[in-house]
Amino acid sequence: LGIIDEADGIELIQGETAADALLKMLDEYGYTANYSGSAASGFYLRSLERADTFAGAEIEEHLQELLERDNITFTSPCSGDQLGEFDFTRGSGWLYFINGSYCPGKAMSAWKLNGGEKIVLRYTVAYGKDVGVTATTEGTLSGYCAVWRDGEIIEQGHSYKETSRVE
Repeated sequence: LGIIDEADGIELIQGETAADALLKMLDEYGYTANYSGSAASGFYLRSLERADTFAGAEIEEHLQELLERDNITFTSPCSGDQLGEFDFTRGSGWLYFINGSYCPGKAMSAWKLNGGEKIVLRYTVAYGKDVGVTATTEGTLSGYCAVWRDGEIIEQGHSYKETSRVE
């Protein structure tokens, strides 16, 4: 889908969390956030919903081939109005990055903001491998040699030499 929405300067009160910022932005742009926990504790974004926002969402052909080679389990695609965990694959869901860094194992509610941080949500269909997260052991491939981010395919430029082949 690429970039769906961007917001600048969400106003926060000192001590608010990344989850507070996200929920304010989503509300301002007409999204419904389905989540567990709260903005103060254990926040986990399950899905986003807004009329027709996700219509036409699909997995790009090259990524589809890699998912199949990686033995990722496929599920039903999303609806046109909602995109969330387990849409398309068992390895799908929303990940967040703060100032360009992926934040594993820490709920957005645990991040107290100081001001000036950039928060980015990315939707993954491959446990993060497709959006540049390398700390996953899911699937059979260690990586995809490309990143699908913000509507672009960024080739990683890996070079290799085949030394043997097993059929």
